[in-house]
Amino acid sequence: MRKLWQLLLVLLLFLCRLNTSAQDNNVTLSGFFDHAPNGDIIQVCKPVGEYFNIFYTDKDDEIGIKNNTFIKQISVTQAGFIRLQCKDLPKFACFVEPGNEVSFRVKTEKDGSQQISFSGPNAKGNELFINRKLLNNGANDADRVNKLIQNAENEEAAYNNIKALLSGPLQSLEQLKVSKEITDQCYNALKGETEQRMLFWCMSTLDGGLQEKVPVAMDKANLRKLMLKLFTEFDPFNAKYRNTVTVANTMAFKCYLTDKGILNKNASVVSKWAPFSSSFAATDSYFAFFDEAPADVQQFLVGNDLLIALTFKPMSDKDYIKIFKSYMNAFPQSPYIPVITNQLMDKIDGQSSGKNTTPANENMLRIDSLHHVYSSAIPQYQNLTDLIKDQFKGKPVFVDFWATYCSPCIAEFKYSPELKQFLQKKGIALLYVSIDSEGSENYWQQSIKNYQLEGYHYFCNASVRKTLAKQVPYIPRYMIFNAAGRLVESNAYQPSDKQKLYNQIENKLGI
Repeated sequence: MRKLWQLLLVLLLFLCRLNTSAQDNNVTLSGFFDHAPNGDIIQVCKPVGEYFNIFYTDKDDEIGIKNNTFIKQISVTQAGFIRLQCKDLPKFACFVEPGNEVSFRVKTEKDGSQQISFSGPNAKGNELFINRKLLNNGANDADRVNKLIQNAENEEAAYNNIKALLSGPLQSLEQLKVSKEITDQCYNALKGETEQRMLFWCMSTLDGGLQEKVPVAMDKANLRKLMLKLFTEFDPFNAKYRNTVTVANTMAFKCYLTDKGILNKNASVVSKWAPFSSSFAATDSYFAFFDEAPADVQQFLVGNDLLIALTFKPMSDKDYIKIFKSYMNAFPQSPYIPVITNQLMDKIDGQSSGKNTTPANENMLRIDSLHHVYSSAIPQYQNLTDLIKDQFKGKPVFVDFWATYCSPCIAEFKYSPELKQFLQKKGIALLYVSIDSEGSENYWQQSIKNYQLEGYHYFCNASVRKTLAKQVPYIPRYMIFNAAGRLVESNAYQPSDKQKLYNQIENKLGI
């Protein structure tokens, strides 16, 4: 009897430890918005193993906003960055550790900008990151870094200028570490992300200078020295950068530089992934160069691209399975395998249950004020102008070009209700045009439901996308068509510009 009780006690202790471990792996996320409609959906992208995940969201990690707040527990096994996507949030990623309770507040200023404040562990570090104080301030920081390279007379001057620029944010992080306001793990992750972000901003000027597409003061020999110095000191293949947000981009660029012989080339490279590069052409132009990376980096880069391809479907299912089998054989212990396998099983279940995963006809969708979705069959148009003339006869149209992967596009959606109200009063239709790659229809349809985008929706076919390539060089982009279906403004103000946009619409349409 005593032995039985001992066994039960050991079992109880074991179960308690399992339970504690499971709880320790949870991160509790909560947020408060000063403006957010009930029912808006927040999607949480968790790391895959130790790697940052930019697109994939498990359905269990989608959260509805109620009374301007949300709270959600997610399972995170390692410290790293998570990404949140919602039309009520700007581009959003923050650092978490297992067991954390992370809370934030979103405050909208009078000019429409948003300030985010954190509470909980590593709050000060996350505030620096989310409010773009760590060389992650988009075009502003890119421009600063590029000018430092372009105007430098030699490699040494450029390197010293870059290091001086880098020292500011790194000193801010060091102060938080010394004062114990962030953990060592948080410090290392944010420092690593800042260094990789700096490297990322350098990439276009370094490559453009060598190809004589970007004017630089230094000669090509100095430019090559600078590349070698930067990619040696801030080597993206180094394990310390593995959980950062930007490292997939800098790793891929290093593979490219190695393939071109600018960085030291490995003589024993085996062409394992290059034969599949055409399948990923729509989502990753660097895929052909991944063979230049060591095995652990290949595991990440190829696994990450396979996960992204599940959403954007740049290839046929047959080709995808072929590549995935090669990946499983090469990296049987990869953390991407169970995630991708689960998604493929869901897809198979969906097909066997009779769900239509690829619409047979081209459709235009409409979402009403109650967020009901209606679908209407339409002809396959060759260009957008013909579609607008045919489907919106006698009615002006405001067009919002976007894609499901475009964070700035999604950030503008929070201004859609006010824009919709203005357009309705003026008798103007609102048309959202997705330029996502073919095969992303399901994800697109789910996204427009999540963002509750009242108005008409069109998913571009290949012909329309091709004709728009020059007209829409970047997104978000907005256009105004008059009642005759003629384009009267090809680059309108954004919804966040509010009155400027409304005045522009009235002037262009003469109303």
